[in-house]
Amino acid sequence: MPQLLGIAIVWFSLISAALAQTEIEPSKGLEHLGEKVQVTFTVASMGGAGDNFELDSRESWKEPDCFMVHLTPAVQTALKEKDVKDLVKHFARKKIVVTGTVREINPGGMKRASILVSSLADIRTVEATADPKPATDVKFTDIEPSKALDYVGKAVRVRMFVTSIGGAGDSQVLNSAKEWNAPGNLSILLPPDILEAYRKEGIEKPNLHFWNKTVEVTGIVREVFPGGMKVPEIKIESRDDLRIVLVSTRQAPEITDLLNRRVDLQLKNDQFLINVQVTLIETRGDPVGILNLKVRSGNVAPKPFAAAAVEEIFVDDMPLDLTYDRKSRLLIVDNDQRAARLKKSEEIERRVFKRGGKFWEYLSPDEQTERVAKGKEFLTSVQKQFPQSPLKVVETKYYLLITDLDPASAQQYLKYLDSLYDEMCRAFAIPLGKNLWAGKCIVATFQKQADFLQFEKESMKNNFDSTKAQGLCHAQTDGQVVISAWKGDLTTHFASALVHETSHGFVARYRSDLRAPSWLNEGMADWIANRIVKNDNLVARQTKSGQLIQQQRTLDGFFEAAQISGDQYGAASSMVSILLEIDPNKFRRFFIGIKEGLSEEDSLQQEFQMTHRDLARLYGRRIGVPDLTP
Repeated sequence: MPQLLGIAIVWFSLISAALAQTEIEPSKGLEHLGEKVQVTFTVASMGGAGDNFELDSRESWKEPDCFMVHLTPAVQTALKEKDVKDLVKHFARKKIVVTGTVREINPGGMKRASILVSSLADIRTVEATADPKPATDVKFTDIEPSKALDYVGKAVRVRMFVTSIGGAGDSQVLNSAKEWNAPGNLSILLPPDILEAYRKEGIEKPNLHFWNKTVEVTGIVREVFPGGMKVPEIKIESRDDLRIVLVSTRQAPEITDLLNRRVDLQLKNDQFLINVQVTLIETRGDPVGILNLKVRSGNVAPKPFAAAAVEEIFVDDMPLDLTYDRKSRLLIVDNDQRAARLKKSEEIERRVFKRGGKFWEYLSPDEQTERVAKGKEFLTSVQKQFPQSPLKVVETKYYLLITDLDPASAQQYLKYLDSLYDEMCRAFAIPLGKNLWAGKCIVATFQKQADFLQFEKESMKNNFDSTKAQGLCHAQTDGQVVISAWKGDLTTHFASALVHETSHGFVARYRSDLRAPSWLNEGMADWIANRIVKNDNLVARQTKSGQLIQQQRTLDGFFEAAQISGDQYGAASSMVSILLEIDPNKFRRFFIGIKEGLSEEDSLQQEFQMTHRDLARLYGRRIGVPDLTP
């Protein structure tokens, strides 16, 4: 009898095991609610469901017969401990076998069958599907961030500008819109494990690292409901799913794609032709090279150029990396030159990132037009805020001026600004006629200080005390520059202040958004203002500053100051003059080095082989304090 009882127990166990492994079709899941089953299907789509990771049998969970498998956070962690760093790539188009109890869930009010997997033993992958693709070769659909809600549950690739950032518990969020709840916003969730991975690389604040940069994101779009509002979100599963789009590694098109394109043409005689249209291009050879081309500027007849006359062609601000081959008499792409340029540019841009900055992105003609339109919308709103003193808008090649000054005065100050722009272009070897602004620089000038202060408070949302300022420069994170100033009775001082502040805007837009140290920024601005506004009292300010330092016999942290004091501006412009007198080309490279991520003292040492102490002594000798300390 005991032997029979043992046999019965074995048979019962086998029957129970068989019952526990009942194989079902995923489309029949709702017919097996409450049963422990085994279901096999090829993962067609994935997504998030709260803290769980979802695997679906259909392209959309909204399909009536979709079976849903949910992996708990514990299972997700266990997979990562087994070196599964990217759940999307691991499960994409894989056939899975899942064991568990079928439950009913109701996403979006729709009844669906699901298994909640809480142990790795309950899920496994099997052989590839009939349409084999490696797990790493996920097919992503390219979408716009504003359309993300149309792709819930789908694997997508999206390129977006990180406009705002925030937090969600222990995670951080990147947003495509200014507010997370703005229509069309897409949120990117950086969970704690991803944040920790960035911090191990020295990126202490990952959300700030990505803020105001263009990123490319791959992953599954899911729905989240912060504050009860439906928002599309992509949760980053792997560092590979999120990357900054490097400005420096963009490449110009092939030579054969130049016809009808807008280009900048650099000639052998150093002349630049800006924004001209290629109307004819004659190519031949292997590799293909340019023999002749014609370009049109405006409505004039196309002008021909032989290959030997052309130094370089720039498309969307990127060079083609051309070299003239004397044997074939063709302009051809120098691939070694291109590889070296791209490598160096990427190194510089990554150095800028480490300093907390970014390269300014190229804006297409359409994007520039859109920026100008937004600038005009802003000025329309400003006009409405000043019903007591009607403001007029004047548009020029580089500026949108809003002012209550008389037309003659407005034109005079615009001439100063045009001269400033050309002078700055010469100083930094930018071709004349090239637009550095994001759209156009906005300049707001007022006769009365009260209107200037009102503009700062209401239009610029400036809560700082601006009562001591003659003018201000607002270099915004999106690249827009806004200059404001008031005239009063100080005509010359107003002109100098306007040029001074606008030069700050130009410097802010050059190469990257890294800031120059205050002494250099203010010194350059004062120096250039004096050069443009001939009767500026720069010498008087330099003399007064020198006299003060003669008494102190120290610069007292001048080089490190976040903002030098007004009585130090003269010393700053004197030091800029000293460096320019030594070598203007070295000065330009010194400044470029700072904008390309070098520390100010490293760049000073690199170009002038001097330290702050050396520069202080040079200045000290000029004012009669040869042992001046920084």
